Amino acid sequence: MHVPPTDPASRRTDWQAILTGYALVAAVPVVLWAVENPATAVATLGVVVGLAVAARPAWRLAHCLYGCRPLTVDLAGRVRLTITRPRTDDSS
Repeated sequence: MHVPPTDPASRRTDWQAILTGYALVAAVPVVLWAVENPATAVATLGVVVGLAVAARPAWRLAHCLYGCRPLTVDLAGRVRLTITRPRTDDSS
């Protein structure tokens, strides 16, 4: 029995499948490079992981400084470091 073609307007684009396909295509040269240069690949992976781990607290600190009160840190009991945002004078 003949099945009529589907209406193109009724098809839904699966963006996750499209992005996964692009990621897999981009991963092939990276994997080939990692196989060819394992020491450099391990070092690069360590740097990427380190940046990812450090970026999260930095983002939280920036967000806190943007909306919260000043941040004060005691350094070795001798120095107190306070980080604030400069006040803006909107009265003029």
